[in-house]
Amino acid sequence: MKAYGPYEIDFKIHVTDGESTAVVTYGVSSGAPITQELVDKALESSLAGVQEQMNDDWRLCTKEEFFSTIIAERTGSAEKFAIPGLPDWDDWKDEDPS
Repeated sequence: MKAYGPYEIDFKIHVTDGESTAVVTYGVSSGAPITQELVDKALESSLAGVQEQMNDDWRLCTKEEFFSTIIAERTGSAEKFAIPGLPDWDDWKDEDPS
């Protein structure tokens, strides 16, 4: 289902070079439906822009890096927490559905 509506969405894409982290904002047209293709484009475009402006060492954050960054920003804690699901974002794609 594609839902058009009175909303505005910006993706905040978290990237890292292994030592530093950064957030790239990817804006979407107001009221545009969110699809997997749009999410993929936001991730690819944001990463390409960072690599072009900085260097190729930058990559998307892993699940652990992302959640650690979020926890640190919101609580100030450097503690590590269990990560829900599989170790990384796309690991489910490698599972045998049978």
